[in-house]
Amino acid sequence: MQKIDRWLIEWADQQIAETADSGFSGINVVEKLLRDPGVAEGRSGHKVLWWPRNRRLAKMSKAMHQIDPVSKIVLIIHYGYLPHEGRKYTKWDLQRASSIDAERFDALRKTARKKLMKTLDRWGW
Repeated sequence: MQKIDRWLIEWADQQIAETADSGFSGINVVEKLLRDPGVAEGRSGHKVLWWPRNRRLAKMSKAMHQIDPVSKIVLIIHYGYLPHEGRKYTKWDLQRASSIDAERFDALRKTARKKLMKTLDRWGW
């Protein structure tokens, strides 16, 4: 697994952990992430806890400003674990609950991942 994938998994888990404390599940967490600009923009970049992990999260949060909110949600669904009826919330659940179909989901994920890789490479990370 590439470094970008590990960082995206860690970033998605952090975003979900900050939002999922409310007891929401599945599409409700996605809606909260989309509607709450503080959560959607990765407000955890300056917390001081364990430095190496926070540094990685700060890098990913900074890079996430380069992509649109819908692509952020697609990355969170793909790389994170959103609970949904005792299982992981998948792109098929998103397809049933929104206008994003599976093909568009895959295209958004690939485009966002490539843009993040270019951004992180350009910044020397």
